[in-house]
Amino acid sequence: MEIIEIYPPYLYAVQYDGESRNEFHRLFHEWNDKEFLLSFFREHIDFLDKDIWVDLENNPEKAAFSVAFDANRLEHFLEELADNARKGIDPDFDNYFQPLDGKYLYSMERIPVKGYGKNNHTFIRLYAIKIEQNCYLIVYGGLKLAKTIQESPVLKDHVFAKIDWVLQYLKREGIVDNEDL
Repeated sequence: MEIIEIYPPYLYAVQYDGESRNEFHRLFHEWNDKEFLLSFFREHIDFLDKDIWVDLENNPEKAAFSVAFDANRLEHFLEELADNARKGIDPDFDNYFQPLDGKYLYSMERIPVKGYGKNNHTFIRLYAIKIEQNCYLIVYGGLKLAKTIQESPVLKDHVFAKIDWVLQYLKREGIVDNEDL
């Protein structure tokens, strides 16, 4: 595993062994890949029938367009957050990322967090670990189709496993702040 700078000293991403892209670049590549998105939404079309996605009319093409549009907005917003963090103004990464509930609710250091896309109803999720104030390490992300991670295909099998694995790695390597990254 390697830790890659995205917007140092604020945003980093994990690159897992054997992967050609770090998690940040993997996600934005997938979220802009029309064929990947269409395949994903066709495979999970039953989820588009949920009340929260009613505006997409159970249409994989509309869902794919929504993700690509939202990913573009989010990528620019993350650049803006990095600029704001440098200038010491809000919003910054601490305003964007929210604590991940559930089993991590009472974490006091290396806090697992989540981030959303920019649209009101967004499929996009980023999962990261807060290293310190305005310093985050992206460990995974994907498309959330249901109310909970546990009900969402793909995410349910990877989010918690990736977070736990990276938390153990950070602890084992003695990584406690951004200078250690």
